[in-house]
Amino acid sequence: MSYFDSISTRFRPNSDSVEVYEADQIASSPESGLTCAGTVLFAILIGGDYGGGLTSCGAKSAHALAKAGYGERLVSAWTNYHDNPTQLHQSLDEWRSEVRDALMYNRQGQLPTRRLDAAKAITPAFPDLTILNCYLNPLTSWHPETHQPVNSQFWRHQDPSILGITRFCIHHFGWTNTRSPSIFTTFEKVLWEGCAFRLIYSVRLYLIDARRDYDWFHLALNVI
Repeated sequence: MSYFDSISTRFRPNSDSVEVYEADQIASSPESGLTCAGTVLFAILIGGDYGGGLTSCGAKSAHALAKAGYGERLVSAWTNYHDNPTQLHQSLDEWRSEVRDALMYNRQGQLPTRRLDAAKAITPAFPDLTILNCYLNPLTSWHPETHQPVNSQFWRHQDPSILGITRFCIHHFGWTNTRSPSIFTTFEKVLWEGCAFRLIYSVRLYLIDARRDYDWFHLALNVI
C-alpha cells in the first residue's frame, strides 16, 4: 500500500517531486513502527472520524501502545472471535487488563509516562466494537472474496469527469467564473492535483474522454 503526497514548494528539488509513503516502510521504521493494526489502535485511542478516543490518552501514549503490539492483539481478538461472543468477551477482558496495566504502571517503560486517568477511563465498553469494525471493514463496493466490484459487469475504469464535477459544483455550490474566487481558481487549488495523480496511476487513460471533458469544461465556463 502506498500513499502519495505533494511536497511543499519550499522543499521540492523540482516541480514534479512527490513523497511516497509505503506501509511496509512505515511499519519497519524505528520512529513510526506503526503496522496496520497499530494504526487502527492509534486512531481508536486518540479519536478519529468514528469516535472521540480514550479520555486522557495523548498521541505519544497511543503511539507507544500501538508500537508495543496492543493493536495486533486487539485486531487478532476481533478477527478470530467476532462470531463467538463468549470467547471475544474473554479475549477483550484480557486485552483491556493488559492495556490498563501498561497505562497505570508502565512496567516495561514503553510509555513516556504513566497515564492513570487514561487507565481509569478503560471501561468494559472500550473499545467500541462498531468503531473497530468500521476501521477494519470499511464499507466499499469491493467484494471481500473476489476483490472485484459488486455487479462488476456494469463497472468500467474511468477517469474523473471534469464536466460532471463542474456541473455539480455549479448546481450545488453556486460556483461560477464570474464570482471571486472563480471556479477555475478553486479547481486549480483543490482539484487539479488529485485529477493529475488519478491519471498517473490509472490502469488505462481514456484520452478521448479526457479531451472531451476538457473541451466541455471550457465551453461551460464560456456559457456561464
